[in-house]
Amino acid sequence: MQNMAKILFFLFFVSFFQTGCDDSGGSKADPCLNVSCSGNGYCLVQYDVAVCSCFYGYHPEGLNCVRDPQPCDDITCSGHGTCVDDGEGNVFCDCDEGYLAQDLECILDVQPCDGITCSGHGTCVDDGEGNVSCDCDEGYLAQGLECIAEQSPCLGVLCSGHGTCLVDGEDNPYCDCDNGFVAQDLECVSESNPCSGVNCSFHGVCLIDGNGDAICDCDNGYIADGLNCLLDNDPPVIISMPGTDAVVGVQYIYEVECMDPDGDGVSLSVDPTPDTCNGSLADHGDGTGTYTFTPSSGMVNTTCNVDRKSTRLNSSHRIRS
Repeated sequence: MQNMAKILFFLFFVSFFQTGCDDSGGSKADPCLNVSCSGNGYCLVQYDVAVCSCFYGYHPEGLNCVRDPQPCDDITCSGHGTCVDDGEGNVFCDCDEGYLAQDLECILDVQPCDGITCSGHGTCVDDGEGNVSCDCDEGYLAQGLECIAEQSPCLGVLCSGHGTCLVDGEDNPYCDCDNGFVAQDLECVSESNPCSGVNCSFHGVCLIDGNGDAICDCDNGYIADGLNCLLDNDPPVIISMPGTDAVVGVQYIYEVECMDPDGDGVSLSVDPTPDTCNGSLADHGDGTGTYTFTPSSGMVNTTCNVDRKSTRLNSSHRIRS
């Protein structure tokens, strides 16, 4: 009976607390009526005003209970993972398959060999330190990250690292250059490159000097002459001495002997423009030749000149009767 009285007293107290009385003796509306506190707390009446008493991790904002700020708020992990709070204020990204955590982002897990096909004739190998190479099939050789047939015209053609070597219908290699580059022989040069169109006579490589100008770095045995590479060759030298006197009506004969310091073959000829002697030169094909002319009477007491090609020497002949 005593317990029953306590229960009735409690119900009466709660009913009184919730409804209350006004001065007129009537019942007032419950301030907590329809107040759910967002489902994250309980409504209480304090001094006739409804307030929310929120669960742990939530705080009141008006008559709502909103979640307290969390360490993972606004951390999206790039949309490829989930932010995890370890409970001690530290957060990290648990990334989806195929993605790696980098700080608070999830980035694509790109392998060094991704996209490297080795021309379809080998296998890309990663040494574990970020360096890759091609292990080529039998009959193919590695050239950069390509596998080229041992007999391919493209073997050794790198296209300056800015294109791909292809073979045309006549089995000749050519460069298919990347955007912004143009083919120059078997190189790919920048479209704005001063070396564009400079082939150094096909005996050297065009480089850009410190002033931004194109220069030719010539192959062994060649020297630069402007933007050309010319054979590094000493000129031939005539070692015979011509006679300086000629007689009217008598054929003048000069046996020419020429040598080349580099041991190259020599051809002899006379430039007709400065040859005022109007003679002729027979080239014997072995570095020797015979120059002849017959002075006329109109040439008495005059001097005629002949310019012998392959030398820088001129000879003069005084004509006498």
